[in-house]
Amino acid sequence: MMVVGQIGTELKLHKELRRKPNITRGLYFALIGLILLVVNLLLILIYGGASFNLALGMNVLLAFFFLGKGARDIVKYKRSIAMEVQDNQELACSTTQALPPTQADPSMSITESTTQRLDVKYQATKHNRWPG
Repeated sequence: MMVVGQIGTELKLHKELRRKPNITRGLYFALIGLILLVVNLLLILIYGGASFNLALGMNVLLAFFFLGKGARDIVKYKRSIAMEVQDNQELACSTTQALPPTQADPSMSITESTTQRLDVKYQATKHNRWPG
């Protein structure tokens, strides 16, 4: 039973790593697509347009598939980096907004002056719930 649990944990970890945007994987796919496209275009140029058949057409489509998949992974990676930077900046702004107790208003209690306010992005109320 322990081995089955470890295998399940490893599979979950592998799935998470595959979902995580990776620039290396994107570059590999883009490189494969470029190589396929160049080879197919060279074959078309060498043998002329008359030998353009179904197999060559499928190879060109496969090249565009790999190019698209690589571009998608690269864009997803860049977006994830931008979102991490934005989250870090928001975190830094929210931590600097809290005043130390010495600079707080004397009429406020210590807990009020040291409490950090959290941004509420989505607040569920009766008025803004989804119907259904």
